[in-house]
Amino acid sequence: MTTKKKIVIVAVVLALILVILLVSLFLLGVGVKAGKEGIVADAPFFETTINAEDIRKIELYEGISYGEKTGGMSFLGVTTGKCKNAAFGTYVACVHNSNTTCVAVLKSDGFYTVFNLENAEKTIELYEKLLTLYQLN
Repeated sequence: MTTKKKIVIVAVVLALILVILLVSLFLLGVGVKAGKEGIVADAPFFETTINAEDIRKIELYEGISYGEKTGGMSFLGVTTGKCKNAAFGTYVACVHNSNTTCVAVLKSDGFYTVFNLENAEKTIELYEKLLTLYQLN
């Protein structure tokens, strides 16, 4: 096999790996796990944890504007990190930009962590699960 053929094969393999990686990151989106210890919201290249003892209030918002990123990033339709808007002030986001329904958790430090799932229905189900689990509201 010639050197040129080897280079082409390696380039094709690397391109396939990159495509698979990007597709898998896109499909992963935002994930939220909740248990007695707290809530973990994660997305590609980001994770935030809220300890159960720090949760003061859990709210559902619909039709929300996520505002501007102040220390966050957007990747494949998901915004993560620090953001700022009128509803929450400065907050931590882990949201699908296309879904304007979200769960906002007010923590004992006075700041919100805001997250959602890929659509409004799943986000509302998550909200109801969190209310039952933490029995705060």
